[in-house]
Amino acid sequence: MNITLRLPMPVHDELLAMATGPVESGAVLIAHLVPGRDDSMILLGAQLIPVPEGAYDIRSDRSLQVTSDGYVHALKVARDRGGVALWVHSHPGEGALPMRASMTEWSILSWPTFSPTEPNRVSTDISWSAMRAVR
Repeated sequence: MNITLRLPMPVHDELLAMATGPVESGAVLIAHLVPGRDDSMILLGAQLIPVPEGAYDIRSDRSLQVTSDGYVHALKVARDRGGVALWVHSHPGEGALPMRASMTEWSILSWPTFSPTEPNRVSTDISWSAMRAVR
């Protein structure tokens, strides 16, 4: 099964700003899962809710730690709208590699997202970085 993430330009631009910022940033992407063609699904990004500045316990160019104040409101928004809440965090700087966090670091995050490389496995986060397309 393929799952394609589709974003409106304002959400794309917000994610790009996160990825090109000087420090790691977190947000919750509110999305809706809809059937696509054949055996595919489309994850339609609707809104990006950034972690408020005061909700970061740790925030640097290499790490972040967020209190529950940083995402609980966004989970409620997703529930109220019948959407899916996806945790998104950036690895800042152009050309940065979007690497998954260790399971220990993310064990407190329990809402599911889908891994396009392992369709039968549920993962817990999306990493985002500003990478140039290679042609």
